[in-house]
Amino acid sequence: MPRSFFYGTDGELYTGSQMFSTKISATPTVFGLVMTQSTAYAAQNIAYATAYLAAINPDTRTKANVATKNDAKKALKIMARDLAAIIDATPTVTDGQKIDLGLAIRKTPSPRPAPSSSPTIDILSALGRTLKLRLHDDNSSRRGRPSNTDGATVMAFVGAGPSNNPQDWKFMGIFNKTNVEITFDGSVPSGATVWLSAFWVGSKLTSGPASAPIPVNLPGNVSMAA
Repeated sequence: MPRSFFYGTDGELYTGSQMFSTKISATPTVFGLVMTQSTAYAAQNIAYATAYLAAINPDTRTKANVATKNDAKKALKIMARDLAAIIDATPTVTDGQKIDLGLAIRKTPSPRPAPSSSPTIDILSALGRTLKLRLHDDNSSRRGRPSNTDGATVMAFVGAGPSNNPQDWKFMGIFNKTNVEITFDGSVPSGATVWLSAFWVGSKLTSGPASAPIPVNLPGNVSMAA
């Protein structure tokens, strides 16, 4: 079923709502509802049905009756959407039951796989304790980050050589742009060797492999451009 009954025409809403009301009134708890909800919906359904029939009957079709129908339609659709949301969130209600009620089945998107490649880090410039970097993926046809990623995490380590202990690396931030800027605090002396590594971040913060560490010397107050 491509859409729920309350997104259809006035006639589809009339027939679909009648069926929906009958079924949830018979066994409301089966669908995650309570009796007061199904009773309230039944009353709203009758109000719309009465107004709809009056609006389509040539003998009773007046501007006032059409306006009444439109008001009842709006109220019925709001209530139907609210109950549909409750039903959809009830784990014991099957897709078959939802279809039987005239409701569309919400598709759950397939999770994106975790990134499989690592970023390449280009040093664009260095001034003082601030580095400007460009991150890109040499294994992708896209310029910048791969399509299945939301950004990249950049890590740094200060020392003569890169540490093999992940706990020694400092988190510098998660960036959703490929041109990023990171700044080291005053505890990092001018001329220090800084090692940089990064990994792509996918959906739900899944992470890909880290890039091989690359070194850069903080030049103090001297500008260094790539």
